[in-house]
Amino acid sequence: MNLANVLHLTNLEMGFIIVEGSILVAFFLLLKSIRKTSRFAADPATTRSDPMKEWVQESEALCENLTRNLEEKKKIAERLVSQLDEKIRALQAVLGKMDQGGSVGFQEGGKKELDGQISEMARAGYDVSEIARQLQLTKGEVQLTLDLIRYRQ
Repeated sequence: MNLANVLHLTNLEMGFIIVEGSILVAFFLLLKSIRKTSRFAADPATTRSDPMKEWVQESEALCENLTRNLEEKKKIAERLVSQLDEKIRALQAVLGKMDQGGSVGFQEGGKKELDGQISEMARAGYDVSEIARQLQLTKGEVQLTLDLIRYRQ
């Protein structure tokens, strides 16, 4: 025999009873879970080792490191931009002299001194990119100067 037949219930009434029972069981489990969570939050020993707090602390430390790194990168970028601005101004001055028909070029003494510096650095073991970076020249200028020095010898 079926329980619905014994209690003289229709299928709809039996369905409602099952749904209401399921809701009551879910509500009971929810209350039990809330009580357990509230006891856990009230216990100071468990909150110290709370993995969520550790995660938050690690996240904050990572954010601070990222912020610090970004600030360093920003300073480097600003310095590079100012160096580029100086080079642009120098090139514009050279172009202005060329437009006015003036002579643009190295002074002979300065050129010889620069050639000497490039030659000394090459003999000291510096490669072309290091020499270019330290003397603020292009790699092509340094390579050309080294080739001319070798050709003269």
